[in-house]
Amino acid sequence: MRLTEAIIEEDDYDFMVMERTQGQGCYCFVNGLVENQIQKLQSHYPYVVVDNEAGMEHISRGLLPVMDTSILVSDSSRRGVQAAGRIARLMEELKFKPKQVGLIINRAPEVCKERKRSINH
Repeated sequence: MRLTEAIIEEDDYDFMVMERTQGQGCYCFVNGLVENQIQKLQSHYPYVVVDNEAGMEHISRGLLPVMDTSILVSDSSRRGVQAAGRIARLMEELKFKPKQVGLIINRAPEVCKERKRSINH
């Protein structure tokens, strides 16, 4: 019941936030509740977007093993892009079968000044 109360309802979307645990501890119980709630709610929505914190542990928990589209987000660093690749491989190993997998590079550096100047002229 409290999870249902945690949903913020707007005109075009509803929003639910998973809070962190109080102090040290495992997220297993909380993740189980969130997974259960998402499974109940997803039949009521045409789209469900789950925004995970960075890291592979959220994928390995299998919160949403059924998904149409997976969008991985990384900064432009080599380490970030490699982590996105590891997450994509982990989804394959766990038999997640999204119809599409995308990668968004966030915080990409600006185009060099010479190229920027040639674009503007």
